[in-house]
Amino acid sequence: MAGVTSLAEQSLAARDRTSRLRSGIRRSTKAQLATGVVIFALSAWLTITSVSYLGSRHLLSDSLQQIDHLEQAYADLLAQSQISTASFIGQIGALKAAAQEQDASIRDLTAIKETLARQLDSRNRQLAGIAEQRNRAQALVSELEQAMSGVEDMIHAMVAQKSELKDELAEAQSRLAQIGRQRDEERQVEVGLRWQVSRLEDEVQQLRDRRETAQVWLKDWVLGSTEALEQLFVETGVDVEELIERATTPELGQGGPLQVASVDLEHAARPLMMPADPMRNNIERLSALQRLARTLPLASPLDHFNVTSGYGKRRDPFTKGWAFHAGLDFSAAAASEILATAPGRVVHAGPSGPYGNMVEIDHGMGVVTRYGHLKSVEVAVGDEVQFRQQIGVIGNTGRSTALHLHYEIRIDDVAYDPARFLDAGRLLVGIFANAGHEPADQG
Repeated sequence: MAGVTSLAEQSLAARDRTSRLRSGIRRSTKAQLATGVVIFALSAWLTITSVSYLGSRHLLSDSLQQIDHLEQAYADLLAQSQISTASFIGQIGALKAAAQEQDASIRDLTAIKETLARQLDSRNRQLAGIAEQRNRAQALVSELEQAMSGVEDMIHAMVAQKSELKDELAEAQSRLAQIGRQRDEERQVEVGLRWQVSRLEDEVQQLRDRRETAQVWLKDWVLGSTEALEQLFVETGVDVEELIERATTPELGQGGPLQVASVDLEHAARPLMMPADPMRNNIERLSALQRLARTLPLASPLDHFNVTSGYGKRRDPFTKGWAFHAGLDFSAAAASEILATAPGRVVHAGPSGPYGNMVEIDHGMGVVTRYGHLKSVEVAVGDEVQFRQQIGVIGNTGRSTALHLHYEIRIDDVAYDPARFLDAGRLLVGIFANAGHEPADQG
């Protein structure tokens, strides 16, 4: 529209200029010629401008048609994309459902695989037990075969003797009756030997059954006692495996004069490496646990007492502030005897700062007990004390507010709660309640 307005304005301006030129032509001929030239130029310019305008209108019409075609193509493409998007969304939903079903199948297969793995592990353990029993049975059969080898030698000797008798029978007819009687006697001996072999086989089988029964009972008893003692010591809060290792490696004395032998040390006799025996290992572990039970302080240091202060965080009786209490405080009657809670060796007996008169006993394997605030001490450093032996009398010495006993248990110089040891000691009384049962006689 702006282009049309500009052309109209230009046409009006041209007409105005033409009228002015015509008036000028009347004035002068020379001016008329100039006016004619101008009018011709203006007419040519108007013609060219009109042609350009019409061309522009034609190009604008073509552009509008192309835009319409493009908009129609865009609308068609948008519709197709919406249809394709809906189809893709449906396919994606189907794929997600299939993936969920596959995940569920994978979880089910994984659970089945774990179950089969556990079953296979159980079967492997059973096969290992059966293989061990088979090896023991083979050892017994080997012993039986060795026992029977002597009987077979006797039978072979008898057969050889019988052959010789047959040869003599062919050579000497006169001794036929005597040889017959000898043959009958040998047959009777052979029958008797066969009966004895059968009876020995029955006895060996009975012995094998008794041995297997005894082994099963012994294994169950050892494992049951071991588990009970391990659980008991776990309740005290100590490192059970560390103490078991200490109990199974006692200090051994070694020495002797140094002698340089003229032998090849690389080829010297080496100790035989015995194969691992699970039953022997269990028995050794039980022995270590029993030694540990005899070493740990599981009894109370007084026959009659009341606990007046527990282990751990408490209000200090002097400062009234929070402090850590490394043991138990027991109150008891005056002149009450203080007893050793486990056998050991006295490493301190006498005054010890805030403990007052104190006795410290080393029970081995890093286990130490302390008895503080004693009125009197009845032992000396280096004394070997027995379980429940008197070591002093309850008192009120050192940093103490009244008559009582301060009792500590330390392992590797780390304080433990004595109450847990006392509870474990109460449980120890019935831990071997069924230990006296023996397997029934299978004979």
